[in-house]
Amino acid sequence: MEDAGRPAGKRRFKYHLKDSFFSVLLLIQVLLIGLSYVFANLMIRNLREEEGRRTASITRHIQNEVRHRIYRSMLITLNVASDRETIEAFRKRDRQALLKVVTPTWKQLEGHSISQFHFHIPTNQGIVSFLRVHKPDIFGENLSAYRPLVVEAQLKKSTVSGLEQGKSGYGFRACAPVFYGDQLIGSVEIGSGFSEKFLQNLERDYVGKWSVVNLDRGVTTLSEDKTILGTVNLTKEEALTGAHHVPEEVLNFIRQGTPYHHIDRSSETVSLFVPLANHAGDFGLYMRYEYHTRMFERIRQVIQLSVLICLAGLILSGIILMILYRQVTNPIQELVQETDKIRDFNLDEKVDIKASLYELRTLVDAMANMKVGLQSFKKFVPSQLVRQLMETGLEASASGQRREVSIFFSDVADFTTISEAMKPSELASHLTEYFNEMTNIIMENQGTVDKYIGDAIMAFWNAPLELKDHAQAACRSALRIQDSLRALEKKWVAQEKPVFRTRIGLNTGDVVVGNMGSDQRLNYTVIGDPVNLASRLEALNKYYGSSIIISQFTYEKCSNDFEVRTLDYVLVKGKTKAVSIYELLAEKGDISTLDKEYNQYYEEAVALYLQREWARAMEIFEQLLTKKPKDGPARMFLERCRGYAIHPPPEGWTGEYEHKAK
Repeated sequence: MEDAGRPAGKRRFKYHLKDSFFSVLLLIQVLLIGLSYVFANLMIRNLREEEGRRTASITRHIQNEVRHRIYRSMLITLNVASDRETIEAFRKRDRQALLKVVTPTWKQLEGHSISQFHFHIPTNQGIVSFLRVHKPDIFGENLSAYRPLVVEAQLKKSTVSGLEQGKSGYGFRACAPVFYGDQLIGSVEIGSGFSEKFLQNLERDYVGKWSVVNLDRGVTTLSEDKTILGTVNLTKEEALTGAHHVPEEVLNFIRQGTPYHHIDRSSETVSLFVPLANHAGDFGLYMRYEYHTRMFERIRQVIQLSVLICLAGLILSGIILMILYRQVTNPIQELVQETDKIRDFNLDEKVDIKASLYELRTLVDAMANMKVGLQSFKKFVPSQLVRQLMETGLEASASGQRREVSIFFSDVADFTTISEAMKPSELASHLTEYFNEMTNIIMENQGTVDKYIGDAIMAFWNAPLELKDHAQAACRSALRIQDSLRALEKKWVAQEKPVFRTRIGLNTGDVVVGNMGSDQRLNYTVIGDPVNLASRLEALNKYYGSSIIISQFTYEKCSNDFEVRTLDYVLVKGKTKAVSIYELLAEKGDISTLDKEYNQYYEEAVALYLQREWARAMEIFEQLLTKKPKDGPARMFLERCRGYAIHPPPEGWTGEYEHKAK
């Protein structure tokens, strides 16, 4: 029924607006319910994936600790097997003399959780225990029947290490042959078991219940002590009872060497099973770690939060729509059209939008002012940078200021060769994908892309937006770029496209930053000597065989956050003062124990090189190259040591290497 005294057209308009209001309100309610459901499910899935990532991290930690123990046993064994005094006493088969020689070594090893120290000799009946340093009164036992690691070391005449099953259970063991000249006189073995201290170290990092189960012994009765090799926060009886209830499906995973974790909703715990292989590659034992998880508590919180958000949204949306629907529809549509014009940088037309609400009027005025500002910046700054400069309020005019920034240069190795083998269209497409990936990473880390120079990129941090940890952001970007390119490499290889290998140089210093150029064309950039040094560092990667080089000035800003190693003390072209440079490796904590130990030996060798101790430095570098034959810096230092050993550098030399000709 129509209202009296009102034109029919207006009455119909009021009716249709109300109908639209209820339709929109209903749609918003459905949308809120749907979004709340999707949000809850996404959060729950993320929580489960997070738990999976945590168990994967714990698994890697366990495996690294086991490898470290085995590697440590191998190093100690090799040192004992090469000791001249030990070899002489062993050759004479003088048990007392040998015991006297190695007892001091044994006292030191006992303090480092080493529990077994053996010498073996070959006989006609097999390999026989000659001296157990840890139990000197017991000897003469034939080991051939149950000690394959010892037999393998004797037969191959080389060092063998790994986990091995003995009479008392599994242990971290290494066995090395002992030679007198070219004659094999026996072997020496160092080992340790799954001691309480080893498990306590794991429990210190990851609180929970730990146990080591020996599958080769079998899970038979609660009285079988040798099945459980060690526990923390569990008795052996509790651990053995838990081993009894491990499903056959899980045991199959363990025997195949696949880690497995199970989440128990009733107890809100996670049980992680990590299989461990013996020296022959067979999986005969596993570590079990059980810990309480907050995943289910967080899931309940997510569900509760989703319900509250949904209810609040339903109520508020109804109120807001009732008040604002009529007053915002048309102005918003016009604002959307203006936004599309600005997105396309169509900035010539004046903003002319009528709005009755104060807030909308303010928004219209702000958009008009933004459009005027963008008209100036459009002359000389790319659209990505315009948004950053607008936030800082810088004027679109030639200007500059001195500021400390971190500068980034990158270049593609052998790009000329790659480009000559590709069609122009293919090369352009390939470069676009490459630049997109690198640019996105730089901008995600709040960097400013200055320019593209062929296949190279120049970028910087701390301008125009101030960034306190700009050196850290630059290093983090460089590492993420290399990680991303490794992932792209697989894709490009599958697509039969050439692979781009990028070299990066980073430097930090005071530069002049601002709008440089003419009245018609401006460029927001940085100039100064630190920029030149960053470019030189990028080029030096080719000489050192590295991928990311940072200067000492960048290193001083972020030494506590990243893993690096010393590359050189260089005098690059255009510089009169030498600069220390480093290879950026990873973020702190994101490096394996073996790589960390490798870098420690490397730094020790570099220190000896700087002290002119060429022979000792060469010895360490040669050992390092046996582990990583393609390590460019180690090979470079080895060649320098050999050269300096013949032709020493002049007096006053402090380690600097001149790169003026590079």
